[in-house]
Amino acid sequence: MKQFLARLAPQNLPQSEPEALAGAVLGGNSRRVAGWIPATWWLLTAGLSYVGLLGFALAGHLQGTVACFVVAGLSDWAASRGTTRLSQLLRLAGWGEPLRSLIRWALLLSVLSQPLAVTVPLAAQAAALTLAVATQWLHQRQPPLRYLPGIADQPAETLAYARAYQRGSGWPAALLAADMAGALIAGLIPSPGLLIAIAAAVLGYAGVGLLAALRLGSRAEDDAATAARLLDERQPDSAVYVSGGLGQAKYLFNPWAGAFNALANPPLVIVREANHLVALSPTNGVVMYAPASRQVEVVWRPSIRVAFYLANGQKNGDLLRNAGLTHVFLGHGDSDKATSASPIARVYDEIWVAGQAAINRYREAGIRLPDSAFIIVGRPQTASMPVGPTGNQRPVVLYAPTFEGYAESMNYSSLLTMGAPLIERLLEHDPPVTVWFRPHPSTGVQRADIRATRQRINALIRGAGAPHRTVDDDPDESLLDSLVGCDLLITDVSSVSSDFLHTERPIVVTDPAGLGREEFVRRFPSQRAAYTLGPGVDGVERTLAEALSSDPLLPGRRALKTEVLGDLPNGAVAAFVSATGRLVTSG
Repeated sequence: MKQFLARLAPQNLPQSEPEALAGAVLGGNSRRVAGWIPATWWLLTAGLSYVGLLGFALAGHLQGTVACFVVAGLSDWAASRGTTRLSQLLRLAGWGEPLRSLIRWALLLSVLSQPLAVTVPLAAQAAALTLAVATQWLHQRQPPLRYLPGIADQPAETLAYARAYQRGSGWPAALLAADMAGALIAGLIPSPGLLIAIAAAVLGYAGVGLLAALRLGSRAEDDAATAARLLDERQPDSAVYVSGGLGQAKYLFNPWAGAFNALANPPLVIVREANHLVALSPTNGVVMYAPASRQVEVVWRPSIRVAFYLANGQKNGDLLRNAGLTHVFLGHGDSDKATSASPIARVYDEIWVAGQAAINRYREAGIRLPDSAFIIVGRPQTASMPVGPTGNQRPVVLYAPTFEGYAESMNYSSLLTMGAPLIERLLEHDPPVTVWFRPHPSTGVQRADIRATRQRINALIRGAGAPHRTVDDDPDESLLDSLVGCDLLITDVSSVSSDFLHTERPIVVTDPAGLGREEFVRRFPSQRAAYTLGPGVDGVERTLAEALSSDPLLPGRRALKTEVLGDLPNGAVAAFVSATGRLVTSG
């Protein structure tokens, strides 16, 4: 079932902001029941019980219909929480839990003789609608909310909003209980009084939820003022702006977290989309969830002098329009991809780059910016990476393909055409090597065929067993940890190869388009000290043997390291702190 869902849709699917916040604060499966039973079994049980429900209803068999109604409701509810992706797919298709409850009741009512039984589903649907409307209303009034990355206990205001949003998302446990009780009473002991009591209780539950939302909404302005006072007390002099594609904070914010934490005055971290919250690394700064532009205005304080941007997100304009700030583009990686030298860079006051290679990239792209706009700060992310051999007795080969991009012209990934054959050859390599697979977090978001290939490679790795492994089985492992432990990196044109230059270990970069060595290096000059492989995997054994033994490209990598990652006597973190201090004091 997991493989089927992987082919059908990516792991992360769009959610409404209220639902995403509830999941981040309370846990995506906080309402999951019977967690010791695999979600696939709940899903199978739900499917079979729906078939049984239809069959018994058509046959007019009351007891069988009631039994299947109860099993279908419980298993549907459990499966929706155990297989979040399927639940999201159904909601996106318009087949959410309220509609599925209504379908169950329509079949049950066709065999019931008690007309008042209809009051239960009507009350439940009215309650679900009321809570959903209250959620959307509350979200429009919501103040900025503080979030504590990596901590279970969140601030009281954040918890209150998350709980209100949870009630208005999906099918709360209270409505499920009403469904089950109403069906059993209507089918087994048709008591009009009990049915009306259940309906009244459901409406009362909705009323309590509505009142809670109204209370929160009425104090929203006061909560916004409280958030502003907190920031005034902290007096942050910098802000980090986190906005981008679904769940991308893992490689947008987290690689820079160490540099931000090194600042004497911790920054304000402004998160625009709730789906980034769970992935955030712990930080010394204050994290504020501010989904609306008016909330960004609330959290901006006069003490802030510099704003850091990690991606060219569509919402950046909400802060860029503030002329009183120095706007600095950090980006989330240094590579020869076309996106690493975008004309959009002209909107920023400064562009902080890893080394001279990045500046050359902008110049060659025809993007005219003054020399003063570029500040070399290296890659603070690599500061703790050891240089030289790992000492592994058996070489570890890491295959880390990049994301397929949002347009084919930006697709540098080798995964689809080379990935599976490459892994097969590596697993059969003689002498043996240990194979690690680390796909980009967004791999497969755009294309089903790439999602399927990712799952196929995972199956190959899992089938081979230890010591081989896929990072998909340990999603909390950082890129840094993967790079530190490997002896040779196989990757695509991406920032991963630039970061790995710090170790001075061998790099193999794929050429899935078959450009040939000369043209490949002309287009991607930062790869000139890497071994190339492609468009197929022929020659991979020869390449690995050369790279892991005599390694003739080592002197070239050492020279390129300075050009790509900068020549900073005190290190990248110190350069970042110094550059920030210059802007803060000059502001």
